[in-house]
Amino acid sequence: MQNFGFNVLSAAQSVIGRQEYQLVTWLGRTTNAQGYDIDEYAEPVTRRAGVYPLSREKIQSNGLDFEKQYIQIFDTSLIALLDRTRNADKIIWGGSEWKALPTANDWLEQGGWNQVIAVRIGDA
Repeated sequence: MQNFGFNVLSAAQSVIGRQEYQLVTWLGRTTNAQGYDIDEYAEPVTRRAGVYPLSREKIQSNGLDFEKQYIQIFDTSLIALLDRTRNADKIIWGGSEWKALPTANDWLEQGGWNQVIAVRIGDA
C-alpha cells in the first residue's frame, strides 16, 4: 500500500529531471569451457532516473571505502540487489560499470520507488 495517492519520486523527477543509465540484469550462473562458474547478464536496457554521486558524509556513515567511487540511483523501478540466491544487477553510467550494493532503502511498495547505492567496478 502506498503512503500517498501518487508516486512522490515521479512527481519530483518531473521537475528536477532524470539521467539515462543502463541496467544489465543478472540472469544466473553458467559454467564456461574451462569449468569455471561465470555470471550471465541480459543485454543492457536504457532507463531514466536520478543518478547522483554519493557524498563523503554518506560514504563515511555507511562505512564504505573512501578509495572507491559511489553513486546513488533513485528510480521508480526496482534494481535487483545482491542476496544469498542471486548476484546484483550491473549499472552502466558515465562510461563506467557499477555494481549495486545491498541496502534497506526499498520504498517500492510504500512510495513507488527505490534508492540504490552502487560502487564503480571498472570501465564500461
